[in-house]
Amino acid sequence: MLRWVDIEGRMFYQWRWGDASCEATPTTQRVGSFGLLGGGKVLAALETGFAVFQPSTGVTTPVPSGFAQDEAKLLRLNDGKTDREGRFVAGGFNAEDCDTESWKPAIGVYRVGPKAEGERLLDEDFRCANAICFSPDGNPYPNPNPSLTDPNPILNPNPKGATMYFTDSPSRKLLAFNYSDTSALPLRVAEARVIADLDEILGEGSDGVFDGACVDAAGNIWVAICFGGVVLHLSPANGVLRIIEMPVKRPTCPVLAGPDLDTLFITSIGPRICPPEELTEYPLSGGLFAIKVSAPGLPEPMVVLEDA
Repeated sequence: MLRWVDIEGRMFYQWRWGDASCEATPTTQRVGSFGLLGGGKVLAALETGFAVFQPSTGVTTPVPSGFAQDEAKLLRLNDGKTDREGRFVAGGFNAEDCDTESWKPAIGVYRVGPKAEGERLLDEDFRCANAICFSPDGNPYPNPNPSLTDPNPILNPNPKGATMYFTDSPSRKLLAFNYSDTSALPLRVAEARVIADLDEILGEGSDGVFDGACVDAAGNIWVAICFGGVVLHLSPANGVLRIIEMPVKRPTCPVLAGPDLDTLFITSIGPRICPPEELTEYPLSGGLFAIKVSAPGLPEPMVVLEDA
């Protein structure tokens, strides 16, 4: 089953492979992202915090977290993903002054564990958290400081998805965090590595920011470039593998799905946000797109949440 949300339309969609049927369930708040739970439920990142959402009934049950909405500001949770150990990670979006030069970092990145405990994951605030995804189990993590005494001077073993990818979209930089040991939180942004820079890939002054992302079974990253009209396939070590031109200016999030996990589905922003002139030039804006790819994806981890 393929699931996605229309954030501004406050709608949760489910499309079944077998009979190609699609169900749409209204949501009471904007859903920025979600992770899969048992029984058809999801853990949703909402405007006011995390909640268990049952699409069959539309019922939401709040879950404690480290995120508290400031009613005086337009802050909400945004992009998120379940890590390889079943914890759900989501970051926020400061919509208060996002169309101005004074756009300020005002919201963090949070993680919900199995006992519904919420914790702040990163040590800084951001403007628009995106591209959260995790390396595969056993994917090698490049050692930034190899030495002759290291038993493997080039690569260190990386069990349990020990690299987390992340961007603060306006920065135009994609970061990699060492996620192998998160016993001492928050993780320091200053210690993250820049693995991709849109100024270098698309050129300084080009349109586009990193938006949603996913990782394939080979450990490479698919990431949408919102406002740039492309989806990038990136190797964390070797850079750009492929650029897919999209028939829309604002692709938002790719996911590898389908019976064989080899179809890249891509969402996009549509008429509720795009101005009329953009819709005239890109009439498919707001569409859901599908592209067959050679490298399959990974089964989406289930959120581990007691009593959910």
